[in-house]
Amino acid sequence: MHRVLALLLVAGLTVTAVPLGTASAQNTTAASTYVAVSNVTTSPENPAPGESVTIEPTIQNLRDSSDVVEVNVITVRSAGGTELVRLTDAGNVAPDSSLSVPLTTTFETPGTKQLRIHVIGEKPDGNSVHVRYPVTVSVEDHHPQLDMEANETAAGTEGTGTITVANGLSTTAQNVNVRLTSERLQLADDRFVVPSMESGESTTESFEFEAESAGSYPLTATMRYRVDGSAERVVEETITVDVERLRDNVLVEATTPERGTSTIEVDVLNRGNVPIENVTISGESANATVPSKLISEVSDGESVTRRVNATITGSTADVTMAANYDVGDQHRQARDAVRIKSVPGRIELTGVNVIRENGRLRVTGSASNVGATVADGVIVRVADTETVSPAPPSREYFVGSVPESDFVSFDVYARTTGNVSAIPLTVSYRAKGTSYNRTVSVSTAGSVGNRTAQPVKSSSGGLLVPAIGGLVVLVIGAVVFRSWRAGRAGT
Repeated sequence: MHRVLALLLVAGLTVTAVPLGTASAQNTTAASTYVAVSNVTTSPENPAPGESVTIEPTIQNLRDSSDVVEVNVITVRSAGGTELVRLTDAGNVAPDSSLSVPLTTTFETPGTKQLRIHVIGEKPDGNSVHVRYPVTVSVEDHHPQLDMEANETAAGTEGTGTITVANGLSTTAQNVNVRLTSERLQLADDRFVVPSMESGESTTESFEFEAESAGSYPLTATMRYRVDGSAERVVEETITVDVERLRDNVLVEATTPERGTSTIEVDVLNRGNVPIENVTISGESANATVPSKLISEVSDGESVTRRVNATITGSTADVTMAANYDVGDQHRQARDAVRIKSVPGRIELTGVNVIRENGRLRVTGSASNVGATVADGVIVRVADTETVSPAPPSREYFVGSVPESDFVSFDVYARTTGNVSAIPLTVSYRAKGTSYNRTVSVSTAGSVGNRTAQPVKSSSGGLLVPAIGGLVVLVIGAVVFRSWRAGRAGT
């Protein structure tokens, strides 16, 4: 806002501010006319290049003036004298009144513009009035910042991008309207509006695009906004979007990571240049059933792994694993074959020892699961034959469950009649719903004879009754011995 009071004293034929003629001395006491440009406003105060700016001077005929002034011409000129805008027949200004006249122009380049307003009028007696008034307008090439980014994509697939508007002005940007245009790209979410953005505020919006064929295509964002009720301002930003040829290259690898199990590990590797979506992993086999797995997306250059547990009939099965997926607007498939084996839990007796104890044979060892699944309900017992019979305190031993690649110790007793070279042990268990019953012969050749009975641990880890009895005898003997020594010392 520029405010000034420029006075023009008109005495007879003499106009003080502008030498339009010569005045005679006798007219200096005649009735006078005082005309001034009392105020000038510019809107907007700091216009942008190409934006319309309104310069509005207020022409005032002061109270002490004697005549009405007819304003014939108002012009705005540059410092070099170039006329930027002209208005004729603006109207009359009576004494003690004013006249405001809007003048609109534009500036193509930024910078400080030194201007001058010229007001030319005429009094009723035909004498002219000419007033000059300086005006400074600062044209700033400064807008809210407009940034646009778009990812590289392939033909026939959906690409994404973002638009960011940041208001770096010192005032509020109003009615911010951003629109995307392109001749070769199909756009979605191509427009957004922000009613008001305070100084320092920013916002980011996303958009989607697609191209039918490979190439480089221009994409333009046009932002329109207003500042403090000014005329609409326009900012444009153009980028180039690179669209590649669609390259579909998906590899499926099926493996069995765990020996002897029906677990299948499927790795889906996307070696193409766009993400694949709606991936369904499934399997086909003559004697196995494979559940399906879903993957929402596999980005280009990445891999995703899923495990499935197949149900197999028999010991082996050939399975074809397939990954069905969407790429762009097409539906594709990748496959791989794998052979799975189902090795159920299998109990072997390992580390077996035979010890002679008080006319009995004590057999110890481990029930070891050499299969690939858990074995449940494992029982080791002495088989009853003509020459071998189970003996207390442990005719059979309930081992329970033995996980795959694990073992549990057992301990059983047998009595023999005559010359016996082997003890038959029966092993029974269940694995994958099937019951198994096997007989194992344990050689007595390495047995140790005439050993005193040793404490035997139960399946819960406690000592059996004979061991506890032996411990009680030892304690009583120690007490008697101490009493005897004490008696002799007293004597």
